Amino acid sequence: MIAECLSEDRIVLNLDATDFNEAVSILAARSGAPDPAAISRKVLDREKLMTTCLGRGAALPRACANGIERPEIIVGILPRGVNARSFDRRPVFIIFLHVFPPTADGSKILSQSLRLLGDENFRHELIRAASPAELIRIVGRWEQP
Repeated sequence: MIAECLSEDRIVLNLDATDFNEAVSILAARSGAPDPAAISRKVLDREKLMTTCLGRGAALPRACANGIERPEIIVGILPRGVNARSFDRRPVFIIFLHVFPPTADGSKILSQSLRLLGDENFRHELIRAASPAELIRIVGRWEQP
């Protein structure tokens, strides 16, 4: 489910951002949507209401975007971490930016992402991935029953 939403060109392993807003903008620019700036605005407007940071170094921001056919997950691995108003006040090292077509129900994809990112071993494997292809393989392996 998650692995099907990933592609190598939408994974940034050494994301160098000074803050969460910049990280979201960089990741949104990797989307296949025609207006990446709109994705950033939607995500950051939502962040003002309530953070999408899960704690334990992970965040699950999301937005709907016109012009895409299927859900996308753009992944950013931030080796230095960024401050993102996380509940546990720890930096964010992994961002799974979910971009959905306006008519898509992304609840299953979001819940699967939440389940996977809740596992410390999974997070450590993602951070150590040597390539986007390896990151996709890691996700696929963790999704298998």
